[in-house]
Amino acid sequence: MSLDDNLSRKLAAYRTALISDVRYEVELNFNQKSASYNGLTTIFFNLKDSAEIAIDFISRDLARLTVNGKEINK
Repeated sequence: MSLDDNLSRKLAAYRTALISDVRYEVELNFNQKSASYNGLTTIFFNLKDSAEIAIDFISRDLARLTVNGKEINK
């Protein structure tokens, strides 16, 4: 997915029907000697009916993905 891609209304409506109680926790680590930073983003939500969904995430690097306590291989 590129920054120019847009979420379709159909997909947005589908996700809205399945996802509720969304909450984010974001931790950022800045180093004054570096032009970049790192951090940790945790997304909490309730998903109806164990449906499959896609989560949009844009980053240079994804070090680890964990879903319900289980690490997912890249």
